[in-house]
Amino acid sequence: MAQSDGILQEIESLDAELVPILAQTDSAWKLAELLPTKYPPEIVAKPPGDRAWELAGLYLLRAGRSHEALGLFWALYLQMLKAQEKSGRVHKGMPLVWMSDCFRQLGFPVHTKRYLMLTLCEDALQDKGIIRPEITGIYF
Repeated sequence: MAQSDGILQEIESLDAELVPILAQTDSAWKLAELLPTKYPPEIVAKPPGDRAWELAGLYLLRAGRSHEALGLFWALYLQMLKAQEKSGRVHKGMPLVWMSDCFRQLGFPVHTKRYLMLTLCEDALQDKGIIRPEITGIYF
């Protein structure tokens, strides 16, 4: 639970309003409604605008609520797609790699690999076809 405590501390420093919601049984849908309004596409298009959203998903993932975390990361991915429509290319690897972790916890290895491959594609697009192991998180 120490990992979750660190996540809670970081969330509190970024957006204290999210902390009381996280422990609630219905937090996933509440967050899925709240986060897009608090963090519109132009904010989630680049760090650190996506960090509070990522931490909320990680909190759920580490709490064993993988299916709920998956929904939250999917909503973040969709928000990044909206940002991409407005302002050009957005790297969407972060929610994709976390969705892969969600599927791994849920016991879906094919989906796990699929989302890792999509993350790798994002990295390749960002670096114009070059996969550099020293800067990408998916290479390992």
